[in-house]
Amino acid sequence: MKLIIDKENLLFAIQIVQRAVSLKSPLPVLSGIKFSTYTDNLSDSVQLVLSATDLEISIRCTLTTEIEEHGSIVLPARHIVELIRHLPNIPVKLETSDGGALLKYDQSEIFLNGFVVEEFPSLSFLTDDPVGVIKGNLLKEAIKQVVFAVTKDENRPLFSGVLFTVKEGELEMVATDTHRLAWRRVRIEEKVKESGVKREVDLLDNNNLSVIIPAKALLELSKIIDSTEELVRVGLTQNTIIFSTSYACLSARLLQGQYPDYQSVIPKEQETKVKLCTRRITESVERASLLTSDSLPVMKVSVDNNSILVSANSSAGYVNEEIPVSQEGPPVKIAFNVRYLGDILKVIDSKEIFIEFGGPLVPTLIRPSASEDYLTLLMPIKT
Repeated sequence: MKLIIDKENLLFAIQIVQRAVSLKSPLPVLSGIKFSTYTDNLSDSVQLVLSATDLEISIRCTLTTEIEEHGSIVLPARHIVELIRHLPNIPVKLETSDGGALLKYDQSEIFLNGFVVEEFPSLSFLTDDPVGVIKGNLLKEAIKQVVFAVTKDENRPLFSGVLFTVKEGELEMVATDTHRLAWRRVRIEEKVKESGVKREVDLLDNNNLSVIIPAKALLELSKIIDSTEELVRVGLTQNTIIFSTSYACLSARLLQGQYPDYQSVIPKEQETKVKLCTRRITESVERASLLTSDSLPVMKVSVDNNSILVSANSSAGYVNEEIPVSQEGPPVKIAFNVRYLGDILKVIDSKEIFIEFGGPLVPTLIRPSASEDYLTLLMPIKT
């Protein structure tokens, strides 16, 4: 391999694919990033492809550059990332030889030993079952609003993933750790024209899709896609889901199993409903959390006479804050895990919210006042 590439473009690609590098695998080659070249027959352009995998998540990033000789090499991610980051901002010449890579810049050079290319897993980012396309900004927002609710308990793998369901032209994403639940619906046009693609693509043409995606994969995906309306293409193989942007692809191994019937735990009617300022309640909950402990993160809420009283106390002190609300229904007293409630409030992008209470032992609903496409569920704490 022999090529010349802009340092900043190379660093951008390396930082994307390094998210899939394995840090714990017994296979040393998985701690590396594979560099390979090919010619795109459709565009007749020469591409440099960087890829990495931990066998659960794989990421590929493609760059167009000047290539003198084709080839491939796997370089240790830890070293190549830092080396490229600290190079001067000038074009870099990359040559492979003797099982390593020679980086030439200005009048200087660095040689870095690589891994055996043949030991790197064969990765495929092709799909037999296209699901459709989603606007990147919508997908990024939806991931943020649900992924916080997954469990960190490795003994419950299904709850460490996000249920990804397509039905009737809509995408629904659900996550829960059984203490809280987040549900997000993405409404998108049925057809959308991709830039550079002559045909129209059915947006969500598989109306019976239901898969469980590891939260880790979605978190990495949200860091890759930007906040514009650029389209993210979604595809499936038998046990893998693949997300593709114009410059990168992420594939993730799906979690296997039957996701619990989450709809049965969402209350249909609640006794008490309040509408209030999101900022006011978020700031009150943040202050209350400062006076609770990790072992006892309890915050109490009382609703009465069009006001909500937020209180918490510990050996450090206590806090009582009263917030005006618009109230429907009888008074209610309830207790929550203050950190769980804070996580929910941080991802609601709405000036006002509805909080619906069913009583001290019934799940509480929290949702934006101006949208029916997002809701969260929070279980009370017995006190």
